[in-house]
Amino acid sequence: MPVESEFTRLIPKIYRNNYEKLALFFFVKGQLQMLPTMGLKLAINNFRRFTGITEDEWDYNCMRTLYNNTQKEFIDLKYKNAITEKDKRTIKKQGFVS
Repeated sequence: MPVESEFTRLIPKIYRNNYEKLALFFFVKGQLQMLPTMGLKLAINNFRRFTGITEDEWDYNCMRTLYNNTQKEFIDLKYKNAITEKDKRTIKKQGFVS
C-alpha cells in the first residue's frame, strides 16, 4: 500500500477541488508571493488574461470570493493539521487564525 504523501495529508480537500478553482488560487497566490506590491485585482486580471476568460464568463467579484474562500480553507486545514502546539502558535502569531 502506498504511503500517504505530506501534500495529500495536509490539504486533502483542496487537491480534490475543480481545476479552475485550483488554477485561480495558485496562479494568484504565486503572483502575490513573487510581487508583494501587486494587488489582488491585478493578479486576478492577469489570470483572466492568461487563461482567456472574459468578465462575462467569470466576473471579478466571484473570482475574488473564490480566492479568499480557498485561502481560508487552506489556512484552516494547515492549522488543523499542524504537527505540534508550537506550529499552531506560529500560525496564530502570523495572524492567519483567530
